[in-house]
Amino acid sequence: MKTPYLIQRGKARHNKAAKPNESLDDLINFDYMGSFEFECGALPKSAYEMVDSLELITRNKTKIKDNVIHYLCLKTDEEEFLKHLDKLTKDEYRTKEYTDMKKLYKKGSFDQDTELWWDIENNWIASTNKRLILNFLFRLEDLV
Repeated sequence: MKTPYLIQRGKARHNKAAKPNESLDDLINFDYMGSFEFECGALPKSAYEMVDSLELITRNKTKIKDNVIHYLCLKTDEEEFLKHLDKLTKDEYRTKEYTDMKKLYKKGSFDQDTELWWDIENNWIASTNKRLILNFLFRLEDLV
């Protein structure tokens, strides 16, 4: 796993179960990141790479201060992912664009402006919104 650098931010468009015809764009309001690396099909590329490894992906959760973080990542990368997540929340990495993850480490300061982070190079996704993770996984399974 590479050191996280290209982290897409987002927020749920709704908090209901995904419908079979909804796309990831229907489920998630992705922030405009302002860098070329996030354009040109980077999100679909990462999604399809996750689909190709779907049987190897784990869904789990961890806690950072008072915030429960739900995530999807490769089972083989889980330990390393959690170390990266901790460093991202402590703002110890320089990423291409601002992640807004340091709010997760400051007790009581999380305001839900951003509730989803997708590493489009390492193909993991983390969120404070469990429904959003379940919907994301549902969409991946539907792409198989």
